[in-house]
Amino acid sequence: MRRIATSIGPERPRTLDGRAGSPIAGTFVTVVCREGRVVSTDVEWQFLSAWRYSNHFMAAFDGDVYVVTPHGWTSTLTGESGYEPALGSGTPLTPVPDPGPEV
Repeated sequence: MRRIATSIGPERPRTLDGRAGSPIAGTFVTVVCREGRVVSTDVEWQFLSAWRYSNHFMAAFDGDVYVVTPHGWTSTLTGESGYEPALGSGTPLTPVPDPGPEV
């Protein structure tokens, strides 16, 4: 997660005394599109925890993980949900490849 965060997040330069020099300017949000019920599973909670504890030191907070299925959507953090947006029937889903170990 740290590798992803540092490649897409806004930088947070440090001051000479080592403190963070710029304000938080972004939020990391993950959207998981999958088949099944509109509930957050252990996988979504693992993504949420990974963002929170990835120690990326970027100018962005960890955000929410949203689940979108053919039946609607839900927020992992707040539990908010709705019927739209939803995946269309027959939407091709491609698994995300494992990026490998952190360096």
